[in-house]
Amino acid sequence: MFYSVRHITKFRYATAVSESGMETRMHPRTDGSQLCLNFHLSVSPRCRLFSYRDYLGNHIHHFDIPVPHQQLVIVAESLVEVQPPQEIPASMAQEAWIELDTLVGQEDCWEMLLPSEFITPTPLLEKLRQQLAVRRRDDPLTVMRQLNEDLCKAIEYAPKSTRVNSPIDEALHNRKGVCQDFAHIMIALVRSIGIPCRYVSGYIHQQAEDANSSGENATRSHQSHCRRRTSHPYCNRPRLFRCPPDQGHFPRTGSQRTHRRCPGKFLNRTDDAGQRIPHPGRLVRIG
Repeated sequence: MFYSVRHITKFRYATAVSESGMETRMHPRTDGSQLCLNFHLSVSPRCRLFSYRDYLGNHIHHFDIPVPHQQLVIVAESLVEVQPPQEIPASMAQEAWIELDTLVGQEDCWEMLLPSEFITPTPLLEKLRQQLAVRRRDDPLTVMRQLNEDLCKAIEYAPKSTRVNSPIDEALHNRKGVCQDFAHIMIALVRSIGIPCRYVSGYIHQQAEDANSSGENATRSHQSHCRRRTSHPYCNRPRLFRCPPDQGHFPRTGSQRTHRRCPGKFLNRTDDAGQRIPHPGRLVRIG
């Protein structure tokens, strides 16, 4: 299936700013079942764009506008082809824990196991870990499936209940949060038992009929979302686990979640807009 994505970010200033310097992470990845066929980034006021690839394989664009301006508009347009994802088995052999540890020892997974700014062990996290019995048992996939289900029961998905820079303790204390909180909490939990995991963001496409059936306006059915990505030994690339649960997605960028990309309103992007919707469709992976 092909997806056309148009992402618009606008900054308006009360008084003219003298200069703007910015990085964007809007270029969808070519990875696994996803192929980015075309990407175009435009900025107003006009400026020269530069790009590079970071160590995670994300395409980073950056620019500088050294003249006074009261508005900044960034438009990212992409054409992405997404194939059906690889099937995930119901479970794995118990020896998979040994295979996982071997994989971690052979590959550069340490950054996906260590704490970071938004993913830090806390007493509230430890309390939740004990409540959900997060430990090495059965096999890694069974643990991940159960945790994905239990976490959605333990914490309420509540739009606008936290901020972009909220620590995990805020969602843990109130027992409610948005997609990024679910992602941060689950990443911290699975890292605690030695499963490499990282933050992934992207776009969700929701069909108009699904949006209408869930009470959402069809024009708001294209949104951005974040996910956790974990490594498993049964395949040679990471797998995604999502929260709230959905039936498909196409990711955009992968990172250690040490900072936020530029905010804004855009088409085909999801954060915490609307109520808890089933999110049918696919997510384009940007990183």
